[in-house]
Amino acid sequence: MAELKYLPAGIRLHLKKFFYKLRGGVPGEFYFHFPSIPVGLKAEAIARAHRLPFASIPIPDEIYPQCGVGLVVEEADRLKKVLIKHQIQFELYRRTKEGFQKVEGHFPFLD
Repeated sequence: MAELKYLPAGIRLHLKKFFYKLRGGVPGEFYFHFPSIPVGLKAEAIARAHRLPFASIPIPDEIYPQCGVGLVVEEADRLKKVLIKHQIQFELYRRTKEGFQKVEGHFPFLD
């Protein structure tokens, strides 16, 4: 269970997801998943500092059924390079008509 100190971030992400649904869905087909909420929030701050276009949402249950931060982008390469430069671990998924397909990464400790 997520720590109480992350509750405001979780509420913010769920509200953003709600508003994206109202506007037709989350923009982007590539979903970055992180090994923890703090790492996901750090990745969000790094992406914002680099002025990369992204949407932040709670990670979809199809990717990981527990709490988590997801960053969604149209084009994954730029964000991927920045995250690697900052030594941020991630899993990368692509949204398809059939669901989510893992592109790369693995967190064995989350299995």
